[in-house]
Amino acid sequence: ISPMTDDETDTIPNNPANRAEAEAQAYRTMIEEQPVLADNPARRAAFTLGALITTVSAHQSGQRDVQPLSAKLSPSTISKHSFEEYVTEVIELINRYATADDKQWRYTAQTSQLTEDLTAAPPEEWRLSTSDVQYHIALGMAFGSDQHYTPDETAEEADGEAEVPQN
Repeated sequence: ISPMTDDETDTIPNNPANRAEAEAQAYRTMIEEQPVLADNPARRAAFTLGALITTVSAHQSGQRDVQPLSAKLSPSTISKHSFEEYVTEVIELINRYATADDKQWRYTAQTSQLTEDLTAAPPEEWRLSTSDVQYHIALGMAFGSDQHYTPDETAEEADGEAEVPQN
């Protein structure tokens, strides 16, 4: 059996490099196609934080004895005044997992956009209500959740069946 070529490896959907690039492209497309996100750095930052929360949570769900970040918080716990604390926690986790796993896990498109948006206007200067911030975090979390389904999970959910061991 010969080793896989780079072209063959590129077709593997769960290849971390391919998955990270596909998620980055989906993120860029969503931001570009939605004027409410493209034209408003504050809403885009809230959306991006939500997407990154589910990204971290998806990674954590595969670890033993780790409660996923999304289970510890909900959009309703985040306000403009606590936003930077959550950003710090999420970025620290991303950096920790990227160092432990592989560099593809950095989610550069999302973290770079978040950095750009937060340096343009810090949360305390945003002209958004708390409910607007929370709404866009929730949208980001929903978007992020959609990005972490694998074809196998989707097929099982569509069938409504799980394998049952035979006695």
